[in-house]
Amino acid sequence: MQQNQHNHRFGSFIFLMLFLMALLLNQSSVIFNINISLSDVFLLIIFIMMLLKKIINIPRIFFLFVIMLSFVVIFTSFFINPLRFGVQVDPVLVFGDYIKLLAVFLYFIVGYNLSSEGLITKVLKWFSFGSVCIGIIAIISSFIEIPSIQETFYYSESRFRGLMNDPNYFSIIQSSAMMYFFSNIDIKKRYKIFALFILTFSIFISGSKTGMILLILIYSYKLLSVFFSEKKNSKQLLSLLTVLIFVGLFMMIFYFLYDGILNRVDQTFPVFGRVEQLFTDFDGAVSSSGSVREMAWSNAINLIKLSPIFGIGLGTYSNLASSLFGSQTIAHNTYLQIAVEWGIVMSLVFICSIFYQLVKVSFQSYKDGKLVRNMLIPILVGSFSLSLNNARIFWLLLGALAYCVSLKEKTDLKRLKTNNRQS
Repeated sequence: MQQNQHNHRFGSFIFLMLFLMALLLNQSSVIFNINISLSDVFLLIIFIMMLLKKIINIPRIFFLFVIMLSFVVIFTSFFINPLRFGVQVDPVLVFGDYIKLLAVFLYFIVGYNLSSEGLITKVLKWFSFGSVCIGIIAIISSFIEIPSIQETFYYSESRFRGLMNDPNYFSIIQSSAMMYFFSNIDIKKRYKIFALFILTFSIFISGSKTGMILLILIYSYKLLSVFFSEKKNSKQLLSLLTVLIFVGLFMMIFYFLYDGILNRVDQTFPVFGRVEQLFTDFDGAVSSSGSVREMAWSNAINLIKLSPIFGIGLGTYSNLASSLFGSQTIAHNTYLQIAVEWGIVMSLVFICSIFYQLVKVSFQSYKDGKLVRNMLIPILVGSFSLSLNNARIFWLLLGALAYCVSLKEKTDLKRLKTNNRQS
């Protein structure tokens, strides 16, 4: 009934816009050093239409946070940095980064309001099915070489990146889509297995070490959740036991034929050479094959030490890092990235609020909240090795999560008032 009430407020045109925005959350390109996605176009149309229908609600706390953060980053960029570091400020870079920040805040607002209108599950479904479609292209292109696909969907001719600008970013997006299929009990089992296989394969051929670690964590989590579930029946226990036996046998075979298996896989899928180090030299995997994360993290930590309270603002990271450390590399870590730019105070408020909401939503029965939480977790884990502070799906999920938590708080407050009247 509630879903029908929401649906009559939206015409077929806005549903088309939602569908296209959701699909294109799987696309991102860097043009003239600007990260652009076609989903931004449809997001803006959706936002304007929701404004015209007067169904936009901006959380007061979020609005105050945006105002405070805007003041901090702009004041720091234009006034503190020139005095503190003697660097020349480029207004174009500062306002360019600020527009990016406002754009992702817009995703938060739309995510919040889509959740309040009961539409967030539709958007996440379309996004996840779009991820599967791209995964099918990954499978086809692995066995049939098509030049146009190789040019569009591959990075350095070997690493599959889908429609994203980076294979690591792509693997995290696919991991988030995996959690949609793991979390959705309404999807038939055979379709779920099919989707999970495709998404797993696409992450594998992305050659992303971060993606491989996420795969291991996701499947380990799922196995443990089934094992410790209080609702499991004898059929589930038998299935789990069968899986454990096969995994045990596979590990034994893999142990004795280790070198031969790795060589064969490496010959079939050359991109596996990147992730092979996770099994043979984990420490070296962090910094080899062109990865400069150790240096990036070290530079980020040093920048935080230089300006811990106010950060370094926007549009200054690369120039300042180059001037001080001889490297323009950004943090390769979302948490360090925002701590560098926003300062410790604002970044801690932001990060702590996310984890507070994740815990809060875990204790409610609202199905949408659990789905949003599960899809958000791979992005939060992947954020340790990639700067995802401008990732669109990240902010859309954050907005939906904020609504789910606020819904619980409103329900608790209403229940408390009712109890007080009765007493």
